[in-house]
Amino acid sequence: MKSNKEWYLLAKGEYENKGVFANFYCKSEGIGEAIELVKPLAKKEGINHLKFIETTRIDNLEDFEYPQSIINLSNDVIMHQSLHLFDKNQEEYSFTPPIGIIFSTEEGEFEVDNIKEQFVAYAKNGNGVFEFELVLDESNLEHVFYLTTKFLNVIDGFWIWICDHWEDKQRQLFFNRHFVEIEQVLGFLQANKENTIQNGFIDIVVHSKEGETNLTLNEHKKISLHTKSEEVFNEFIGKIIGLGFNQTREMYDIEFGYYHWHYKPDKAFDRDKFCEFLIKNEFEEMKENAM
Repeated sequence: MKSNKEWYLLAKGEYENKGVFANFYCKSEGIGEAIELVKPLAKKEGINHLKFIETTRIDNLEDFEYPQSIINLSNDVIMHQSLHLFDKNQEEYSFTPPIGIIFSTEEGEFEVDNIKEQFVAYAKNGNGVFEFELVLDESNLEHVFYLTTKFLNVIDGFWIWICDHWEDKQRQLFFNRHFVEIEQVLGFLQANKENTIQNGFIDIVVHSKEGETNLTLNEHKKISLHTKSEEVFNEFIGKIIGLGFNQTREMYDIEFGYYHWHYKPDKAFDRDKFCEFLIKNEFEEMKENAM
C-alpha cells in the first residue's frame, strides 16, 4: 500500500574520497523505511557509508516546496542536486545519533555541537543509589553497550520496556527469568539488534543482584547505571575511562533540549509482532508493580 507520508532526510557520507552532506526526500510510512529506500539509490549516485542526522515530515507542512535543483532517484526518492563536500581529514567532530533516534530539523534549546561522547557520575542520592550516564554516537553505541554488560560480574535479570509512544499503545514490560548469564543476554541482543539495540521505542535493562544494579540502554540510546554498591560504581567508571571516555559536569544529550524523532529499522517487527517474538523467546509480560 502506497504511503501518503513524506520525509526529508539529511545524511552524511562519502563521495569521491570526500566527505559529503546530502539532502533527500522520500515517500514512506516510517523513518526506518525511508532510510532503507535512500541507501541503495544514494550508492548508485556514488554516495556511500551514509549516516542519517536529521529528519522531518514534509507532507503536512503547509508552505513546503521542493527546491528547484532535484534529481528523481525513483518514484519515491528525490535527492537535492547540490552536494556539500568537505575534506574528511579536516572535518570537526559532529555527533551522529545512534540508529533508532534522529534529530528533527526544528532547532532545540541547545546547539547540537554541545553533544559529546562523555559521561556524568552522581554521588549517592537519598535512596542510597549511585548514578552514571554515558552518551555515545552511532559509531560506538552498540559495541560499548555490549562491553558495559560484560562489566557486570553477575546478572540475574533481563527485561525490556516498550514505550507508550510506539503505535500509541500502553507501556509494556517483558521480563526473561531464563537469561541469567551475560553471554545469553549478549547473544540475544547481537542476534536481534534491529529489534533491540537499534529500536528507538524500547528500554533494555540488565540487572545484577550485586548492589541491586541496573544497566540500562534507554529509548534515547543513552547508557545508564544505577547501583547501591560504591565498589560496583567505581569499578564501572574506571573501565569506562579505560575505554577513553571523559567525565563532564554538564551533560548534553538528544533526550533533553533537542527536538527529535524515534524510529525502528525497516526490517524490525511492528509492535504486536515484537511482543509475539519476545514471548517465543521466553519473555513474560509483567505488570509494573510486579517488579
